[in-house]
Amino acid sequence: MISGWIGRSLRLVIDGAAHLSTAALIIGAAINFANIIGRYFFHVSIEWAEEVMLYLMLASVFLGGAAASLRGAHISMDIVLKSFSPRGRRVLGFINDAIFIVVAATVIWLAVPVIAQLSEFDQRSEAARIPIAYPQMLIPLGFLLMAVGTILRRFDTDESESAEANSEPLKLQN
Repeated sequence: MISGWIGRSLRLVIDGAAHLSTAALIIGAAINFANIIGRYFFHVSIEWAEEVMLYLMLASVFLGGAAASLRGAHISMDIVLKSFSPRGRRVLGFINDAIFIVVAATVIWLAVPVIAQLSEFDQRSEAARIPIAYPQMLIPLGFLLMAVGTILRRFDTDESESAEANSEPLKLQN
């Protein structure tokens, strides 16, 4: 288990990202509601609403993914996994996590120069005039947080599984 102030700090960062994800989703829904009311009752729409809602959805998905990674709550196709022994499932889980971390590192490595270029050129969205680099930063940040969440969960799982293996089996009473 990654304990101490580092583990607690990383978990707090991931919890903060989950709260930001929720806030982004709520704000996006509020903008959408305001846009619907404006369009159908006042015949006026918010010009920048679609862009901002898209960016808020991006924030919600990539920041919320960190909490899902920490809790092991990503969607998975586990029907085949159930046919493996517990040890086989642990091995496949480790392989899955290792592949994800490599993919996350690759996405981060490829995204950083693109974001730097977007920032250098000061490219902005059409309607809201938001620098494109800001929403694009959510992608590598989200992958970084998801990788950290995966590592934290993996260390927690390994220790809890080894503690279970060393513990005495439960005795059922009649």
